[in-house]
Amino acid sequence: MESTTGLHLKYRPQTFAEMFGQEATVASLERSLSSSTRTPAYLFHGPAGCGKTTLARLVASHRGGDVLEVDAATHSGIDAMRDVTEALQYAPLASGHRTIIVDEAHGLSAAAWQSLLKSVEEPPSFVTWCFCTTVVGKVPDTIRSRCVEYEVHKLGPNTLYDLLCSVYATERGEDLVGEAESVLWLVANQSDGSPRRALTNLAKVIHTITTDEAKELLSNADADAEGIELAKMLLAGSLTWAKAMEVVTKVKGKESADSVRLGICGYFAAVLRKTKDGDRACAVLQLLEPFADPFPYGGDYPLIRALGRALYGSKE
Repeated sequence: MESTTGLHLKYRPQTFAEMFGQEATVASLERSLSSSTRTPAYLFHGPAGCGKTTLARLVASHRGGDVLEVDAATHSGIDAMRDVTEALQYAPLASGHRTIIVDEAHGLSAAAWQSLLKSVEEPPSFVTWCFCTTVVGKVPDTIRSRCVEYEVHKLGPNTLYDLLCSVYATERGEDLVGEAESVLWLVANQSDGSPRRALTNLAKVIHTITTDEAKELLSNADADAEGIELAKMLLAGSLTWAKAMEVVTKVKGKESADSVRLGICGYFAAVLRKTKDGDRACAVLQLLEPFADPFPYGGDYPLIRALGRALYGSKE
């Protein structure tokens, strides 16, 4: 049976020409990389799933050499960043260049940012920094002022539809047939401008027969994705009550609410598996606790209560 698992990884752009959308950013970035003036640090910011890490990897590919990726959601402390800066004392023997990609950069502690300041301000000639974040306000001004910034944007439905048509034709080996066109428009309109979410959702519905069937599959997929985004914002300390309630208003029924809960739990579990710092693990476990048990009944109250406990703590 044909597999559609991981379409967002399978079709991740390998060149700037393969990027859908972000035309102005791509054009400016290509000019920067071809310039004789060296740019030592880049900052990519914008919504989740819209190409920040992909652009950073394309910068690394253009530069050549070694690539070190750091997930700041799980390696947020000063010790992890000191390990990185110590690795910059010597140029890679084989490749001669090294690109450091710090993903989820808003998760770094104040001390970790401070430890990077000198290395970002005056990096060795063989080093390029790339910071990626959905919460640019959490990047210290001392770092931002030393980076060339690029903001990525959500893609419009038409652009997402073109992307989905291209992937559909490659995966299915056929033109759009039956209700496929309507299904792809449904995916494009329900993916909140994110190509990653669009391809993840496409993998769920690419073999469906009707639009109604696709709607049913996507309802839980969207709830799960919302849960992951809530977990990321909780971990970064950027979730507000207003934003949390925006998600709650989208949730219809106990099944969708529990999908949000499972998305949150799944993300926190992944973070815990990678975390080596005990204090960090304790903080994540405290955030996870309100969502650990299945919601006992329908309606949106259990989800509201769990979000409130995660944001403001329990009085029990």
